[in-house]
Amino acid sequence: MSANGLFSGHIRTKTVWWSFLFLLVTLTWTIYCAEMPKDDYLFSNDTLPVLKRFSNTADNLEDQAILDLWKTSDGYLPIAQCPTENHIVDFDREHKTLTPVHTSKCNTTCKHSYTTDVLGSIQTWHSLDGPTNVTTPYDAASLPTSIYIEVRCLCGPRKVASTVYQTTLPSQGPELVPRSANDTFGGLRNYIELKFDALSRTRTIKYMPKFIDIVKTNNAKPAAERKWFGFMMGAYHSVGHNTPGNEMPHYLGKSRFHWKWKCCGGPFPHDINAWIWNDFKDMGWKIGFGSQNCMNIMGYCEGLPDANKSFDYMFRGVDCFDKCHEFNFWRTHVTGRNCYGDVPAGVEFIRYISDAIKSERGRGRLAFFTDFIETHNMRMPMTATWLEEAAIEAVNLLMEENDETMLVLYGDHGAHYGKVFDTNWGSLDYKLPVMQIFVPQWWLDVHPDAMDALTANQHEILTLYDLHATMHHLLEYPTPFATIKDNVTSDMDNKNARSLIEPMQQTDVASAEPSQRTCRDAGIPDTWCILQDTEFRLMDADDLANPDYQRIVDFAVDNINQRSTKYREICPEVSVRNSTTAFQSGTIRELTERGGPKLWIFKVMVDQYRAVFQVEATVTRKEGADNVIKIKLIKHSSIYKKFEGCRPEDVDKGMCLCGQPTPPTPPPVTPTPTNITISTMEDPKSKIKPKILLLGLFLILAAAVGAVGAIWFFYRAHRFSTFVHKLSGGRAGP
Repeated sequence: MSANGLFSGHIRTKTVWWSFLFLLVTLTWTIYCAEMPKDDYLFSNDTLPVLKRFSNTADNLEDQAILDLWKTSDGYLPIAQCPTENHIVDFDREHKTLTPVHTSKCNTTCKHSYTTDVLGSIQTWHSLDGPTNVTTPYDAASLPTSIYIEVRCLCGPRKVASTVYQTTLPSQGPELVPRSANDTFGGLRNYIELKFDALSRTRTIKYMPKFIDIVKTNNAKPAAERKWFGFMMGAYHSVGHNTPGNEMPHYLGKSRFHWKWKCCGGPFPHDINAWIWNDFKDMGWKIGFGSQNCMNIMGYCEGLPDANKSFDYMFRGVDCFDKCHEFNFWRTHVTGRNCYGDVPAGVEFIRYISDAIKSERGRGRLAFFTDFIETHNMRMPMTATWLEEAAIEAVNLLMEENDETMLVLYGDHGAHYGKVFDTNWGSLDYKLPVMQIFVPQWWLDVHPDAMDALTANQHEILTLYDLHATMHHLLEYPTPFATIKDNVTSDMDNKNARSLIEPMQQTDVASAEPSQRTCRDAGIPDTWCILQDTEFRLMDADDLANPDYQRIVDFAVDNINQRSTKYREICPEVSVRNSTTAFQSGTIRELTERGGPKLWIFKVMVDQYRAVFQVEATVTRKEGADNVIKIKLIKHSSIYKKFEGCRPEDVDKGMCLCGQPTPPTPPPVTPTPTNITISTMEDPKSKIKPKILLLGLFLILAAAVGAVGAIWFFYRAHRFSTFVHKLSGGRAGP
C-alpha cells in the first residue's frame, strides 16, 4: 500500500474514532438527562385550573394540558400480549362445543383433556380428542346458570398449557312482554357496570386512546345514524380513600366508616342485606357479579359468604382456580396481566357478560356488577392499556350488538401509589376517577328529558352516592325522583344524593338563578374535594419551620407506632429524626368554605427503609394558644408489598415495616437549614445518580484514551511508511 493510501486510510479511521467518541458522549448525556427528575405539574394553582377546566368544559377529550400532566409517567412500555401458542382449543360459545387445537407448545404428541369440575376439590378429567359438546340438560335444582370449563394440554406428565372458559346456560323463565317506555328502567332490559379499579379520567385518555376515539367518533354521528351515545361525567369525584371508601357509598349508600375494613382474602366479614343488587332482585331482575380477582368485594377476594344465593351469574377471576393473591398458571407477565389461553382476561370477562345477556334475552332482566383489577397496577400506569381491549369489546357486544342495555364504565379512584401519585398533581388526579355512561339512542329519543339531564350533569359535581340513587330511580322510572327521594335517601349517608337522569342544577329560591352543585351537596368532605373554589399553594421553607408542621409529623409517627404497638417484636417503631430533610412534597389549601382552617397535605419519609407516608391534617388558628390540629389521613404511599408477608392481620396495611433486615441507625439530627429550596415548575429538583454519572465519565475517558492511542498509532505508521518509501528510492511496491 502506498503512503498516500495509508494516510488516507488513517484519516478515515480517525473520523470513525471521533464519530464513535461523539456517540459515546451523546449516549452518556442521554443517560444523565434520563436520570434527572422531570418538571412536575405540581399540586398547585397551576394544576388545579387544568383539572377543573377539564371537568367543566363541553368538549374536553382532547385537552393537551391533560396529556401533558402525564409527561412524568412511565410512558408506553411494551405491552404484554397473551401468547398465541396458548390457543389450545376452539370454543363455540353458542353451541358449547370444544375443539382441540395443536400449537408449537401443545404439539400433536400431546393430549387434550377437559373438566367441568373446575371449582371442585376433586376434578374428573375427560379426553378431548375431537369436537365435544359440554352442555348438559338444565336442572334448576342442581345446575347453576354458569358453566366453568378448564382445558389442559399434557405432554407426558407435564402440563404445558391450560385455559378456562366461563359461559352461561339459557334462562328458563317465561317470555317477557314487548318492551315499553313506561316499563321499569324506561324499557331497558339490562344494566351493566364495569368497575375499572384505580382508573382516573386522565389515565383513561392517556392509555386508552383507541377506546376514546371510538366514543368520540360515535357521538359525532347524527342521532339517526348511531345506536348509542356515551356521556363523559367530567366532574365525577371520589368520596373517600381507596376502594372501600367508594364501593360502600355505591353498593350501600353509606360511608366506609360503618365497619372496620381489614383486607384481604377470605369472604366479606359482614352480613348486610341492603346491597343495591337486592333491590334489583326484589323487582324480579336476575343478578350477576364478577371479578378478575376471584369474587373480590372491597378487597375480600372470596366475596360474600352467600354469593351463590346472592347472584344468578358469577364470573370468577383466575385466582378462584388457584388461591387468592397467589401466582397462577394463566398469568403471563410479571406485571400481572392475566390471559385465558390467548385471550385477554378482560375480553373473556366481557364475553361472559354478553353470554348472560343472551341467556336472559326475551325472558328476564339482568343487572351485572363487576370488578376489573388489572388497572390497579399503579406502579405501571400503562397497564390501563390492558383493559382498553375489554372496553372496546364491551361497546361492541353490549351496545352495538344489543340495544337493551345501559352500560356504566367507572373507576372507584385514581392511582394512590407509584410515581404518578408521588407527583403533586397525581395526588389531585387520584380523586378524579373516570365515569362514562352509555345509553341506546332509541331510549334517549323516547326519554328526551333524561337525555338533556345526562348532558347537563356531565359538568356537575357527582359521586357514587348519586349513582346509587340513580339505580333506585331507574327501577321506578319514569316516576319522578322527587316522589321517591325521601324513601331512597332515608338510609343513605348523603341525604342530598340526586338521580343522574334528572337535572342536578337547582333553582335558588332567593335569587331565582340556577345554582351550581357543591361538594357538600355531593357528599364529599371539604377536606377531600378539589373541585370547589379554594386555592392551593406549595409548602415552602417557612412552613417547614412552622411548629405546626413538626406537631403534625410527631402525631403521625405516634399514630403509626400505636397501630402496631401489640406487635413491637415484629413491627419496629418508625421515627423521623429530622422532619425538614424527611419532607418530600406538599401543599397547603385554604378551606374558605369553613372560614379559616387550612388543609396541609404532604409526604414525609421515615428513617426506616425509606418508607414514605402521606399525611393530611387541618390546622385552625387559635389566638393565645396552640393552633388546633386534626389529622384526616395517614397513609403509606410508597410500595409496601414487601412488608405484607409478615404484617399481623389486625394491623392496617402499610403500618408494619417488618420482615426486612434491621434498618441502619438513623443519622444524627442536623441543624435545620435556613435556606431550604422547594421544587417548583421553574426550579426542578436536579438530583443526579452519581454511579450513572461516574460510569458516563469513565466511558468518555476510555473513549478519549482509545482515540488518542489510535491517532498516535496511525501517525507512527505513516512516519515509518514514509521512511521505507524513501529507502526504496521512491518506487512503488510490487
